[in-house]
Amino acid sequence: DADPFAKNGATSDAMKKYLSWMRDLAKKGYIDPGRKIGEFRPLIAQDKVAFLWDQVLLQGVIQSTNKMADADFYKHYGVTTQPVGASGKAYSFEGGHQLVMFSDSKRQKAAWKFIKYLATSPYAIEHYTLSYEASLTPLKKAPSDALAKKLDTPVFNAFSDNIMPTVTAVPYGPKFAPGATAIMAGVQQAVTGDTPIDQIAASIQQNLGD
Repeated sequence: DADPFAKNGATSDAMKKYLSWMRDLAKKGYIDPGRKIGEFRPLIAQDKVAFLWDQVLLQGVIQSTNKMADADFYKHYGVTTQPVGASGKAYSFEGGHQLVMFSDSKRQKAAWKFIKYLATSPYAIEHYTLSYEASLTPLKKAPSDALAKKLDTPVFNAFSDNIMPTVTAVPYGPKFAPGATAIMAGVQQAVTGDTPIDQIAASIQQNLGD
């Protein structure tokens, strides 16, 4: 598997295959280069996009655009894992927004109380997590039967049962942000230009500083 953060990872055969694959997708018209992920949401709500890679909040965002009822949404849209490659396995990563508490914070007690409230309070889950863009609670079990029924939807179940088991840990750390910027700049170059893949991979590796 491609791991650009490994030693000489950006110039590995796996990474070059990934960059070549992204270029091939663009050339064949399967992806529309240069757009941000948020730009595709209103387009799929208008039936102008066939497949969308997105977070669990996609239902809420789409329905806020096209005003589609839940029953109609579930008939019209479906959620599944990412397409598999040569490994035969689907992969994904957790790209949601996180609640964090800094280790050197002077208000850890208050921060934890607030995090716990947002994550576990039936009121917070119903009125913030579910009502705003229909996101998914981090709890394994809903705190009430009423909320359990609201979480029992085709979209939420697909994410919980099928997609979450495919999540791969992201190598977060002090080098991640600058490293991710260098990598994505290279991916963008592969998708939008004709610079040789070997040259792009070498540039990513140089920018990573390894």
